[in-house]
Amino acid sequence: AHQDAVWTRVALANQLRAELERVWPGATRIFAAIDSPIALAFLARYPSPTDAQRLTHRQLTALLRRQRYSGQRSPDELLQRLRSAPAGAAGPVEHTARRTIVLGLITALTAITAQIRTLQRDIDTQIHAHPDGPIFLSFFRAASLTAARLLAEIGDDRGRYQTNDALTAHAGASAVARESGRRKTASFRSARNHRLRQAITTLADTSRHHHPWARNTYTAARARGHDHPRALRGLARNWIHVLWRCWHDHTPYNPAQHGALTQQLAATA
Repeated sequence: AHQDAVWTRVALANQLRAELERVWPGATRIFAAIDSPIALAFLARYPSPTDAQRLTHRQLTALLRRQRYSGQRSPDELLQRLRSAPAGAAGPVEHTARRTIVLGLITALTAITAQIRTLQRDIDTQIHAHPDGPIFLSFFRAASLTAARLLAEIGDDRGRYQTNDALTAHAGASAVARESGRRKTASFRSARNHRLRQAITTLADTSRHHHPWARNTYTAARARGHDHPRALRGLARNWIHVLWRCWHDHTPYNPAQHGALTQQLAATA
């Protein structure tokens, strides 16, 4: 449900951006994300160039303060970005109609964004309350949503995946051998759990930025000529082996007990 809501938000944000590009391109350039709280608050107050025609530095500053805007740009810079953008091409009748459309999209985006926040809070509460929650959370710094996806897809029945190879195959992280005559190749596994694959790949992608073993494993794969997706699949496969062991032992991940990591750190020292 959370993923569906996020996709809906993305679709609505794209539609809002397209509408603004037709009548008011400046509104798409003033803030970084068109669906951010500050952008939606600004557009709710100024949904068309006519509404913002007499916008002053003082009014914009007051709006930014009310919304607790934490961006790096000053009100003067934001006004400059707004006013230096090209003007939209629309007649008075179309302009009025599209203003109504913009307001409707803002209402929908505001509602779906609030629902996403509610779902995130509920998911965070549930995974921390689950007996296996600490195991999955231990693999992330602050990504309880991805940890919850892993727990939801893997489950808590250890008999479902009696070997780490079974879990690796279900996540689509192991290759499929194909033979034709004397030729034998390894190809991408299409039969897989897409949500599980996405979650374990997210773990691999985020960990390579801060985890020494993950970074080394990914870098070594790229040095062997693997492209980014293949290197991530290899790292994800290695993480699944660690995750499966922790899961079956009912023990959260402890870097001090990760043999490959401790060997790497010892070699570096």
